[in-house]
Amino acid sequence: YGTLRSFGDWGTYQVSQFRLKTLGAGEKLINFVDSPKVQNWPQSLYLDELLALITTRGIQERSNYTYNMQEGLREIFELLYARRNTTSTLKDLAVQMAREVLLSGDLEVLVDDIIHKRDYLFRDLNATLGRALSRMGVEAETDVMVHSLTKLLFACLEALEEAPDLLFSLFSMDNIKAVASAHYPELCLAYMRIMDPLYTKNPVQVSPDGAYYLLRAPADTDVTVYQGESVVAGVVNQSPLVSDSLLACGIRRGEICIYLPVQESYRVQTGQNQDIRLLLVEPGLLRESEISIEFHSEEGGFSFEVPALSP
Repeated sequence: YGTLRSFGDWGTYQVSQFRLKTLGAGEKLINFVDSPKVQNWPQSLYLDELLALITTRGIQERSNYTYNMQEGLREIFELLYARRNTTSTLKDLAVQMAREVLLSGDLEVLVDDIIHKRDYLFRDLNATLGRALSRMGVEAETDVMVHSLTKLLFACLEALEEAPDLLFSLFSMDNIKAVASAHYPELCLAYMRIMDPLYTKNPVQVSPDGAYYLLRAPADTDVTVYQGESVVAGVVNQSPLVSDSLLACGIRRGEICIYLPVQESYRVQTGQNQDIRLLLVEPGLLRESEISIEFHSEEGGFSFEVPALSP
């Protein structure tokens, strides 16, 4: 990736720097800290959960978006694309808007509204977005645009009440940069080239359907995943285990979730609770199937094997 472009402020590779955030103690009035409930949680899993909640719980219906949000958003992008920089992408515009809001003095007010003063949130959000658009150079009549954008963001906030860490993660400028970094076309090109023998001597083999195992269990279950004698993932006493692997694991919405590549085999050790599901997820085929688990009794609980799948 580094050979494809000269980096600007937003062009450096930061995809893997994404961290799920939550509220924590610190010197400031509002402090965002890394969530202790997940380990190696990538932005892809974060975005899947975020967008699912926004569309199903926030916007809900296509008609709601059409009548309350679409017109103003169209005007925003029409004005922004017509400005001096006609090469801006949707990603660039979203990052610029996020930067204007996050680096202003309004962020703590909005977070305080979310936590303590929900009745003031729509009013303060509306004013904040108006000021941000003005600083971005949008000097035209903004009432419709700001109202539409406020309605969209307010719907998102309503949806994220049940998963506030998804919202708090958006208030991190480092996370905004990480998400933006993932959308640079040069990064997509670099990803394709690492799989192409015309560009590298040791191409990476990637399953075209993106298949993976997903292990689910109740949050109060102890689950440890081994490869050989090494612990590679797990959740014990409702805290994710720290290991040298990059496997994503943690507790999301009251349930343990552990993601495992299908090219490898594993041994899973658990306590007395056998309420565990092993799913084979195949995104390329839009398919999810449950794998039968054969438990083996051992001292202190049970274990089972997870087989490697042939390509």
